[in-house]
Amino acid sequence: MEKVEVIGIICSDTMDSILDRLTANGGEAVLVEPLYVYGRLHCLSAVAHARRSFSEGTNRARDLPAEVMMYLSGERQASRAISRMRPRGDRMVAILIDAGPDLTGMIRDDSLIDGTPDKAVALGLDPKGTSVTCEQLALELVAMLDVEKY
Repeated sequence: MEKVEVIGIICSDTMDSILDRLTANGGEAVLVEPLYVYGRLHCLSAVAHARRSFSEGTNRARDLPAEVMMYLSGERQASRAISRMRPRGDRMVAILIDAGPDLTGMIRDDSLIDGTPDKAVALGLDPKGTSVTCEQLALELVAMLDVEKY
C-alpha cells in the first residue's frame, strides 16, 4: 500500500530542484498551487482517483502527477489542469506518493493546505442553500471527473 503525504512548502528554488529533493529517496511528488487545494482530503481523494484510473486503464494523462492535477482541478484536459495547478510563486502544496523527501532549503507550512473562503471561490465551491460543506464539494469536484470521462 502506498504512503501519501500532503505538505505545504515555501521554497524559491526551481521546480525541477524541488521535485528532485522531494523524490530523492524514490517515489513521486506533485507540486500544486495552494489556491486550488481545499484541504488534505481533497488531495488524498485526487491521488486515489488518479491511481484507480491508471489501474483501470481509463487515465487521460501520461503520468500520475498530471492525472492527480486533473482530478484536483476537475479539468478534463491534462494541459489545462497542469496550467491551472502549476505553482505560481514560492508557496506550494506538495503531494508525496511513496516519497521520502529531503526538505533542505524548504520551509514547511501546512497552513497552505487548509480550505479558505478564497479557495472556495477559486474552485467554484458554493454550498449556499445546501447542507454540504465546501470540503464535501471539493471531494465531489474530484469524483465528477470520473463521471465526465464517460
